[in-house]
Amino acid sequence: MRQAAAPLARSHAIASSYAARKLKRAQVLRTAGSGASDEEIARNVGVSGSAVYRTKRRFVLGDIKAALSEKPRPGADRKRRAAISPL
Repeated sequence: MRQAAAPLARSHAIASSYAARKLKRAQVLRTAGSGASDEEIARNVGVSGSAVYRTKRRFVLGDIKAALSEKPRPGADRKRRAAISPL
Protein backbone atom coordinates (compact mmCIF):
# COMPACT_ATOMS: atom_id res chain seq x y z
CA MET A 1 0.00 0.00 0.00
CA ARG A 2 2.87 2.36 0.81
CA GLN A 3 4.49 1.82 -2.56
CA ALA A 4 1.31 2.88 -4.35
CA ALA A 5 1.16 6.11 -2.34
CA ALA A 6 4.67 7.26 -3.33
CA PRO A 7 3.92 8.01 -7.02
CA LEU A 8 0.71 9.73 -5.99
CA ALA A 9 2.57 11.93 -3.52
CA ARG A 10 5.22 12.73 -6.12
CA SER A 11 2.61 13.68 -8.74
CA HIS A 12 0.82 15.82 -6.15
CA ALA A 13 4.06 17.65 -5.36
CA ILE A 14 4.67 18.32 -9.05
CA ALA A 15 1.11 19.56 -9.51
CA SER A 16 1.43 21.76 -6.42
CA SER A 17 4.62 23.40 -7.64
CA TYR A 18 3.06 23.97 -11.07
CA ALA A 19 0.00 25.56 -9.44
CA ALA A 20 2.24 27.77 -7.30
CA ARG A 21 4.15 29.01 -10.35
CA LYS A 22 0.89 29.68 -12.18
CA LEU A 23 -0.41 31.64 -9.19
CA LYS A 24 2.78 33.75 -9.11
CA ARG A 25 2.34 34.56 -12.80
CA ALA A 26 -1.26 35.62 -12.20
CA GLN A 27 -0.13 37.84 -9.33
CA VAL A 28 2.50 39.42 -11.60
CA LEU A 29 -0.11 40.26 -14.23
CA ARG A 30 -2.61 41.56 -11.68
CA THR A 31 0.00 43.81 -10.07
CA ALA A 32 1.22 44.99 -13.48
CA GLY A 33 -2.34 45.95 -14.34
CA SER A 34 -2.41 48.31 -11.38
CA GLY A 35 0.51 50.26 -12.86
CA ALA A 36 3.34 49.09 -10.60
CA SER A 37 6.92 49.10 -11.91
CA ASP A 38 8.71 45.83 -12.63
CA GLU A 39 10.87 46.29 -9.52
CA GLU A 40 7.79 46.81 -7.32
CA ILE A 41 6.09 43.78 -8.85
CA ALA A 42 9.14 41.58 -8.26
CA ARG A 43 9.45 42.72 -4.65
CA ASN A 44 5.72 42.43 -3.83
CA VAL A 45 5.12 39.09 -5.53
CA GLY A 46 8.43 37.54 -4.50
CA VAL A 47 9.82 36.72 -7.94
CA SER A 48 12.84 37.88 -9.90
CA GLY A 49 12.80 40.81 -12.27
CA SER A 50 13.38 38.46 -15.19
CA ALA A 51 10.31 36.44 -14.19
CA VAL A 52 8.24 39.64 -14.29
CA TYR A 53 9.67 40.51 -17.70
CA ARG A 54 9.04 37.02 -19.14
CA THR A 55 5.47 36.84 -17.83
CA LYS A 56 4.56 40.28 -19.17
CA ARG A 57 6.23 39.47 -22.50
CA ARG A 58 4.28 36.22 -22.90
CA PHE A 59 1.08 38.14 -22.16
CA VAL A 60 1.81 40.82 -24.76
CA LEU A 61 2.91 38.35 -27.46
CA GLY A 62 0.18 35.82 -26.75
CA ASP A 63 -2.71 36.04 -24.37
CA ILE A 64 -3.59 35.28 -20.76
CA LYS A 65 -3.39 31.52 -21.38
CA ALA A 66 0.13 31.84 -22.81
CA ALA A 67 1.23 34.05 -19.93
CA LEU A 68 -0.01 31.67 -17.23
CA SER A 69 1.14 28.39 -18.78
CA GLU A 70 4.64 27.05 -19.15
CA LYS A 71 6.32 25.13 -21.91
CA PRO A 72 7.75 21.66 -21.31
CA ARG A 73 11.15 21.90 -19.71
CA PRO A 74 14.15 20.84 -21.80
CA GLY A 75 16.24 17.81 -21.06
CA ALA A 76 15.66 14.16 -20.55
CA ASP A 77 12.58 12.87 -18.81
CA ARG A 78 12.97 12.17 -15.13
CA LYS A 79 14.05 8.67 -14.29
CA ARG A 80 11.87 6.71 -11.96
CA ARG A 81 13.70 5.44 -8.93
CA ALA A 82 13.01 1.99 -7.58
CA ALA A 83 10.69 2.01 -4.61
CA ILE A 84 12.44 1.49 -1.31
CA SER A 85 10.65 -1.00 0.84
CA PRO A 86 10.43 -0.33 4.59
CA LEU A 87 12.42 -2.64 6.86
